[in-house]
Amino acid sequence: MTLPDAIIQMAIKKVISKSNEKIDFDSLISNIGSIHDVDKKLVIRITDMKVATGLGIQDGKMIELEKVDKPDTVFSMDKNSFSAIILNKLDHRQAFFLGAIEADGENWIRDGVLLGKVFDKIREVMGTKK
Repeated sequence: MTLPDAIIQMAIKKVISKSNEKIDFDSLISNIGSIHDVDKKLVIRITDMKVATGLGIQDGKMIELEKVDKPDTVFSMDKNSFSAIILNKLDHRQAFFLGAIEADGENWIRDGVLLGKVFDKIREVMGTKK
């Protein structure tokens, strides 16, 4: 089931408005190494939306994607994949292996952990968290 564009846009706006706290990168990836002094710029781009839509993480907070200069990692997916992940039909890690998510960036594997946390937050706000 693919969510309509309007629902995806509403979900993104809702998660951003409810995500005022910074994401604690150190606790998320402490087993990989400390990145507390890095300005992380992670972008989730939905490729087949009629309007430019996506999420970014900048300075530890979620932002609506308008333009993020020089992102560390860009995760691209279509709205079918995005919908399946937030509706718990597909895990983001499975989506990588199935080729449903494309990653571009030097540390995309490490940033994949952060991507999982972003999807957790979206599911929590949308009421679809397991």
